[in-house]
Amino acid sequence: MLQDIDVIAWDFDGVLNRNLVNDRFEWVQKFEEDLDVSWPSFAKVIFSEHYEDVLIGKVDLKKPLQQWAAIVGYTGNLDDFMHYWFERDAHPDQDLIALMGTLSQAGVRQVIATNNEAHRVRYIGEDMGYSNRVETIFASGPMGCVKPNADYFIHISTSLGISPARILLIDDREENVIAAQDMGWKALHFTPKTKEQILKVLKEA
Repeated sequence: MLQDIDVIAWDFDGVLNRNLVNDRFEWVQKFEEDLDVSWPSFAKVIFSEHYEDVLIGKVDLKKPLQQWAAIVGYTGNLDDFMHYWFERDAHPDQDLIALMGTLSQAGVRQVIATNNEAHRVRYIGEDMGYSNRVETIFASGPMGCVKPNADYFIHISTSLGISPARILLIDDREENVIAAQDMGWKALHFTPKTKEQILKVLKEA
């Protein structure tokens, strides 16, 4: 397959970062125990219909966090809270880290294509070390658009200066896979059931 592509675009959450179990973030499991605050109250404020404004960089993540803190009486430092959030949400897939290294040694260009806001993108790149594993982290916050919107895929292919047909997206969301294919990209749907087959295909390429 790799002979037909120039760049692999890895999704982050659900692919490189195995933080989803039954479509639920693992870090949620100990949220109330660790912080002594209600998860539903947090989710209601943070993941409201306005959360896309955070994802596309129109609103800084700290703003809804400040609103939530005021509502529930949380008095902790919000920078520390974000670090707690991002750290608990970090579950890098070691199989894929190894594969990324192998692909890099073979000269395969790799990027990350994720829906994430700027604070977490910085954590992904610097604290988790992914800036050293990929050429670029394309993220919705800095880009101002999200998957599966067409603008997202156009931005990446234009920035890379590569024909869409030469880019392979690996993503756990079927709607993103379909959208990428509609834009002329190649795409593979990453799930627990397809992981081994995808690894096999890329290792043999």
